[in-house]
Amino acid sequence: MDLSNGRNDKNNVSDKITEITQSSNNESSTKIEEISLDINTYDNMPIETKRKSYIDKFFSYLEISIDEDKHNVPKLSYFELFKIFFSFGCRAFGGPVTQIAMMKEELVIDKKWISVERFNRVYAVYQVLPGPEATELSCYFGYICKGRLGAILGGLGFLLPGALLMLLASYLYKTYGLSNSNVQASFRCIQGTVAASILRSTYKLADASLNDVNKEKKTKVFNWQRGYLCMFCFLTAVINLNFFISLAVCGVMNFLFHSKIPHSTILAYFISACTIGFFILYVEENGAPSPNLIGGNINTVSGTSFSSLFILGLIAGLVTFGGAYTTIPFIYNAAVENGKWLTQRQFLDAVALVNVAPTPLVSFVALVGWIGHGFGGSILMLIGIFLPAMSFTIIGHEYFEKLVDNSFIQPFLDGVSSAVIGLLLQTAFQFIKNVVETGIDAVVFSLTFWALFHFTDKFTQPVIIIAAAIAGQILY
Repeated sequence: MDLSNGRNDKNNVSDKITEITQSSNNESSTKIEEISLDINTYDNMPIETKRKSYIDKFFSYLEISIDEDKHNVPKLSYFELFKIFFSFGCRAFGGPVTQIAMMKEELVIDKKWISVERFNRVYAVYQVLPGPEATELSCYFGYICKGRLGAILGGLGFLLPGALLMLLASYLYKTYGLSNSNVQASFRCIQGTVAASILRSTYKLADASLNDVNKEKKTKVFNWQRGYLCMFCFLTAVINLNFFISLAVCGVMNFLFHSKIPHSTILAYFISACTIGFFILYVEENGAPSPNLIGGNINTVSGTSFSSLFILGLIAGLVTFGGAYTTIPFIYNAAVENGKWLTQRQFLDAVALVNVAPTPLVSFVALVGWIGHGFGGSILMLIGIFLPAMSFTIIGHEYFEKLVDNSFIQPFLDGVSSAVIGLLLQTAFQFIKNVVETGIDAVVFSLTFWALFHFTDKFTQPVIIIAAAIAGQILY
């Protein structure tokens, strides 16, 4: 039976038949591995063939990867890839700064999957997308290793340890409460170590983003223009200018720094001065803007049904520009102020709990969802808040990959990368201010900061966290 002539009829058969076998019992069976027919021919295919065609195309889509010339990723099995990011997830203490620095050090600096320059540009792309950047980077590294299925495994591997811990903690909180004084003592000591870890990680990211490397002399030279972008973004974060505006302005400024337009450098500094000046005038005329300029007052997702909790998580994931902290006022307004099904104390407990767990900070919605509608509500809020981050990476990765490689866009992204350090520095100082209140807090913070500089083993941070939990029973 020969189907090749079917290519000439009006149905226009587009692919090939790869193998035709015949059984020993004189009953013919056709094995079709790759076939694409128009709708009329496809309707006449056996059910088994249709099902196999769907499965083949689905896995073919998942396994597509990018050009291998762009990276130096080793050949790994799916299980090995999942194991790498599961390990990251188990050690993801300290929030996004620490998580990103950990991935960069192990996959970029040590194993050299991609260059540092490329990492900085990819990181800058994900900074302007909604969603936790550490999760998006897990999906990115998984993608360049094993295609879209690798991206899914990378993201799930990174999220799974923290998600399971948050689900367990949410159950214990709702069932028994976390008012035990011994537990609170451990938590207080751990928070000081986490604050030190955030500041240390900010320093490491700044060291890579703000310094130029002289390859001949093997020395680092501070880039004053990038340093200016960092301090500009730090200042705008302090005065509560919308971070998205700050990042965009810094990208334009760095583009002008590298432009051949006459007096472009002076123009860049002028733009920064005008940005701050116009914002001050706005505050004088209209008062300080709300810290949450996106969402926040949406009343339609204030219920505790499964659908409402999923939508609340999904919208929160879509407005997570600039970091996980931007979700806090949105969830607070929807669940506490508008919905009134969550108390302020419960909300603060959720934020405190996630700061001592190895998970992205937005995972605090696990406790919010559990209080709203038990285990199912917790799961749906977690899926909703992480779905945008993983979808942008998996579905639209080719577009963003081209964006990263565009020579016209690179200066803009490099500017954003430098500016992000300013945002992270302001966040670190804010966290330190809230955590370090007594002399004992200061000692815990200082000792942790010193230890993180002097001990660089990958298990240093988990050991410090465990030691802090034990020390908290004595110190507080």
